[in-house]
Amino acid sequence: MRNKKLFIFSTIAVILLTIIIVLYNRLSLPKVITVGPSWDAKHENMVFVSQVNNWSQLFIYNETYSNPKQLTKSNSAKHFPNWSPDGSKIIFCELLDFNWTITIYDLKNNTSKPIIKTHTPVPVAAEWLSNNDIMYSTLKNGDREIVKLDLTTNIEKNITNTKGDDISPTYLKQSNRVIFSSNRNGFHEIFIMDIDGRNQKQLTKNKSYSSHPITNKNESRIYFLSKEDTHSLICSIQLDGLDYKIHKKFEERVFSIENYEKGNKRELFLVTNKSNQLNIYKLDLKSNTSHLFF
Repeated sequence: MRNKKLFIFSTIAVILLTIIIVLYNRLSLPKVITVGPSWDAKHENMVFVSQVNNWSQLFIYNETYSNPKQLTKSNSAKHFPNWSPDGSKIIFCELLDFNWTITIYDLKNNTSKPIIKTHTPVPVAAEWLSNNDIMYSTLKNGDREIVKLDLTTNIEKNITNTKGDDISPTYLKQSNRVIFSSNRNGFHEIFIMDIDGRNQKQLTKNKSYSSHPITNKNESRIYFLSKEDTHSLICSIQLDGLDYKIHKKFEERVFSIENYEKGNKRELFLVTNKSNQLNIYKLDLKSNTSHLFF
C-alpha cells in the first residue's frame, strides 16, 4: 500500500513538473543579453543575440514569425550581429579558445566560419563594406585601429593609424565614407573620414563617451550614444557636425542603437539595462516616446 501511494505521488509530481516546463517554454521569449539588434537592408528581418542554456545564440525576428527563430547552437559568447548587404550572411564576434574572433554565419547552408582574431580584450563590431569586404577595430601597437579585410584574399589593411582607440565604424555607402568613435583627443567623440582614411574630421565636442554612430537611410543625420555617469543620451548631428540635437535621455545605460525606417515609421531600436535586465526598446523619433519591444 505504501509503495502504491509513493508511486501515485511520484507520477503526479512528474506530470506537474512536465506541465510547468511546457508552459515555461511556450510563454517565455528569448532573453536579450547583449548589444544588437541589426536590421537587414529591407528592414524586414532583425537579428539579435539571446541566451539559451547559459550560452548566447543568434536569433532572427520577423513580423510573420510567431516566435523568433534560433540560428546558432554553439557554446560560445556572441556579440554584435550584422547583416551582409545581400542578406545572405550575418557577421558577428564570438569568443573562441579565449580569443575574440570575427565569424560569419551563412544563412544558405546554416554554417558558421571563423574569419580572423581581433586581438582585443573585448568583443568588437564588424561592418560590411560590400559582400566581400568588412571593417572592424583591432588592437595594434597598443591602440585599437580600424582595419579593412578582404574576405577573398584575407588581406588586412589599416584605415586608421593614430594615437588612441578608434572604434565602432559605420560605412556610409552613398558618400563612401566612414563614421566612427575615437578618444584620440581625450574623450570618445564622433569622427568622419573617407573610406581610405583620409580627411578625418571630428564632429562632436561633448567631452563624454560618444559612440555607436549610425545614420538614417538617406545619410543626412548621424545618430549616436552619449554616456554620462549612469544615464545615456540619444543624440544626432548632421554630417558636417552642425544641428546637434538630444532626442531622449535614459536614466539607465543604453548599449547600442539601430535605425529602422519603413513606410512612415522613423524609429531607433535600443538595448538598455532598465530594471537590471537587458531588453530591446523602440524609440519613435516623431513622438519621442519609447516602449518595450521585447
